[in-house]
Amino acid sequence: MSTFKTEAIVLAKRPFVEDDRFYTIYTKDYGKLEVLVKAAAKSSSKLAGHLEPFSHARVMIVRGKSNETLAGTKLISFFHFSELNSLALANLSAEVLGKITKPGLANERIFWILLKLLPFLAGSSSLELKRIAVLRFIWQLLEASGYGVSDNNSSVFEKLPLLSAAANQLLIKQLLKKQNPDNFKTSVSSLKEVEDYTVNFLNYILESELKSLKIFSYA
Repeated sequence: MSTFKTEAIVLAKRPFVEDDRFYTIYTKDYGKLEVLVKAAAKSSSKLAGHLEPFSHARVMIVRGKSNETLAGTKLISFFHFSELNSLALANLSAEVLGKITKPGLANERIFWILLKLLPFLAGSSSLELKRIAVLRFIWQLLEASGYGVSDNNSSVFEKLPLLSAAANQLLIKQLLKKQNPDNFKTSVSSLKEVEDYTVNFLNYILESELKSLKIFSYA
């Protein structure tokens, strides 16, 4: 068995056996991991309190033969979403990341773009700007994972419809650039067009529909 330390962002948790839980985390140095937290459901658990979804923490992990077990954690920050729409957008981002990435493949860029997104969603910006920020995160995640969109608006997936000039401008010239969402300029129609395109793109490459994407239908 080996032990390692890293920073992690908690994406989700699920029951395992009795009071044990599995946590899906995205780490700075090791990518996405599923870690076992023993007795996490007990009120006396000192580890679980630092591992709620959307927590940013330093973690120590023991790598065993069958799974990885959390041995220690120290909370750095917890991102609280006071609005349901903001929480829904955060859940969407975590679900897309979980579906796109594979376990154990390190990609530090993905860690940092997620860490940049969460405080923005927890902040006081408008819902429209938060939707734009999530779109930017998704497309930068896709780009970092090997999926890309070229400047002439063609993709490797020819079955998807072409974007209008205005929507293409939003996607190519703004969402894929390192730019503060507060500075984005677009129309409601272009934003909706890119949201619909993003939903179709994700459903196509994942070969399944993500329920959390429905936030784009009513946000």
